[in-house]
Amino acid sequence: MINSFFQYLIVLLLFLLSCSSSQSEKSETPACFGGVGKKCKNTEDTIFFCSSRSDFVVENDAKEAVINDVYSSLAAYSLMSIDSSSSSKTHVSKEATDGEVRNKDRTEVDAITKTYSKGIYKGVITPKTYVESYKDNTGQQKYKAWAHAAVSIQKAQQAFDDFCKEISEKYTNRLAPQDSLYITLESYGKILDSLNKEPVDKLVAYYYDAGSGKKMALYDYVELDLSKIVSSVSFTRFDHQKIQKTDNVNVNVKLNSPYVKNFNELRCRIIIEGRDFSYKDIRGPRPIRDGNSFTLNIPTKELKTGRYQVSFELLLDNITNHISADKNPQRRFFFDVLPVAVEIEWKGRGLNNSEKNKITQSIQQRLENCKADIIIDTPLEGRQNRYSFVVTASIKEKRGAGGKGREAEAPTYYGNATVEFVCSGVDADRRTLKKLLTDDFASKSYNEVFNKIITQIEENEQFFNAVKGTVE
Repeated sequence: MINSFFQYLIVLLLFLLSCSSSQSEKSETPACFGGVGKKCKNTEDTIFFCSSRSDFVVENDAKEAVINDVYSSLAAYSLMSIDSSSSSKTHVSKEATDGEVRNKDRTEVDAITKTYSKGIYKGVITPKTYVESYKDNTGQQKYKAWAHAAVSIQKAQQAFDDFCKEISEKYTNRLAPQDSLYITLESYGKILDSLNKEPVDKLVAYYYDAGSGKKMALYDYVELDLSKIVSSVSFTRFDHQKIQKTDNVNVNVKLNSPYVKNFNELRCRIIIEGRDFSYKDIRGPRPIRDGNSFTLNIPTKELKTGRYQVSFELLLDNITNHISADKNPQRRFFFDVLPVAVEIEWKGRGLNNSEKNKITQSIQQRLENCKADIIIDTPLEGRQNRYSFVVTASIKEKRGAGGKGREAEAPTYYGNATVEFVCSGVDADRRTLKKLLTDDFASKSYNEVFNKIITQIEENEQFFNAVKGTVE
């Protein structure tokens, strides 16, 4: 129904445009045509369209032109009434409200009014025509034609609605079930590309929401739904990890979305950044278990001690160019690479705790001097140290012989040490990786023997470099 002043102005404008095209050779409608001007009266249920054209050389061309004008005027009316009447609205844009007029590209409107109008309203109207001939000022015979038709507004609207529905179903039937993210994005991307290539389809195609009973421009709906699905994808939340060098970072990367279950065939970029280190990796398809997860293993042997950031980025923009790269779902987490914790086991007799601490400090200092990522410490909570030093040190005292009337000789101290770098485990599995043997020292001074042992341990650069190489 024409129920707004805005629609009335549109109809009046269309009528004036169509009826004012006659030329001066014949300014009045022929009586045998029934008086078009007198019949151009719209009612509540009917709208009247008319047209006149002149200056045609071929009679049939003149008749065809005015018939096309009537169909085109009706199509233009249907398009405008869609946006100006909430009761007959086919679709609204993302921001549109009822009664708000959607701007249309002139080319798209022309394509519907000229190309599709006859097909849309076939059987709805039958324009009546009249043609007469005349001679122009050069004496050439020309033809002028008139056409008019009274149209049921309800039937015209139904015909246009059917046209829009047919176009819409051509696309909505291609919307993939939202189970596989890859298939869904690929399908949505193809629909948007097709609509961009077919401006008429883009203009009239809509999506009907059965829940709300409202219609929405299909292009807008696909764009919004695409954005909603992409923004819903999330990665597992990862805890900050502390990893001892030589251990691996193992994480189960899981993808989630309330709208899709399967993430197969997708590619994920992994970026690891930290101390003098940057690594970028793109792999795909990844070995995804149950459609939504994969395992990431990061060896730390080549990494220096320090903090590292791992970034995951699910690459979706390469599936459809309607997703910008900054919309790719991302997640990051941190892990710390700690020095290899190594304990010292003591064997032998003759060393007190103070002396053991001095040897421990000497070994640690030597490891630092050769820049080995090894620290003498207890293991991280919940794990056992993989490596250990086994220090066997012994300083024995041998007293000199004494006799009657003679004072006993001062004792002589004999000492040596062995430092082994072993791979820890139960006794049957333990194995020595590197070994340091000191010389046998003898002196009248206990401290001199002890200091010589420490000095020889500290100066054995080859041993500590070998230990460093084993760990790194």
